Amino acid sequence: MFPNSRKGWHKRPTRHYCKAVYDSFGGLNLREFTSLLKKIVYKEHDLDLLMEEVERKQGAGVSFASRLITGQAAEEYFKSKYQEIQLFKDFELEDTTRLGCGFDFRLTSPNTFYGVEVKGVAKSTGMIALTSKEHSVASILRGRFFLVVVKNFKENPYHEIYRDPLSGTLAFSRVEQKTIQINWTAKV
Repeated sequence: MFPNSRKGWHKRPTRHYCKAVYDSFGGLNLREFTSLLKKIVYKEHDLDLLMEEVERKQGAGVSFASRLITGQAAEEYFKSKYQEIQLFKDFELEDTTRLGCGFDFRLTSPNTFYGVEVKGVAKSTGMIALTSKEHSVASILRGRFFLVVVKNFKENPYHEIYRDPLSGTLAFSRVEQKTIQINWTAKV
């Protein structure tokens, strides 16, 4: 099916679902196929594409798009799995990602609420970072703040949960970065 020297599974017929995908999308070039995937994956398609272009133009080291995809995938994973987690099963889920409150989800019960920050890493190990606001909220909520790290997106995702992550087994290091911000002004 592909113009290379690899034989693949040459002694068996192509599976029906593989053939259907190939027939539907095999004629697309990489740019067209990438664009199609972004329409499916990106929550705010136009804004996410704009931010991706800005990052590309500014030469950012770690792509906004790759962080966005991993982060969104981790959040979707958590939304689909949280009721399977014994500690969370009787709570209602509220998505707070757009509120800027220092956590991604608020889990509520009649007596309390938990703040849940979700981070994702593509492999089974990797680095995560808390923003200053996330760190502050974690230090205030303590035992009501949960860090859920979703790992291994490349193969088989799974999660680890850290309650009061600032007091647990994770060793966070403070990293200060000085940023030069460029503004464009005009007299009106």
